[in-house]
Amino acid sequence: LGLKYTSASSATTMIGIEPFMVVFMGYFFFKNKTSKMDWVLGALTFIGVLIVAWSSQQDHSINLFGCFLVIVST
Repeated sequence: LGLKYTSASSATTMIGIEPFMVVFMGYFFFKNKTSKMDWVLGALTFIGVLIVAWSSQQDHSINLFGCFLVIVST
């Protein structure tokens, strides 16, 4: 459903945020221990994906709703 609203290349970029989501979910829901480096690198990944998504939205090749759906699916 996410690919209906956004391009395949942007969906691939959104899937790149999956490692951060695994760390985030593991920490908050399963109480796994994480290092500060995990959080720093995860935040950089998240910021990078947001920059790509936001800058590409101006030429209408990426839809933020579609990107959201792809992230939720991971």
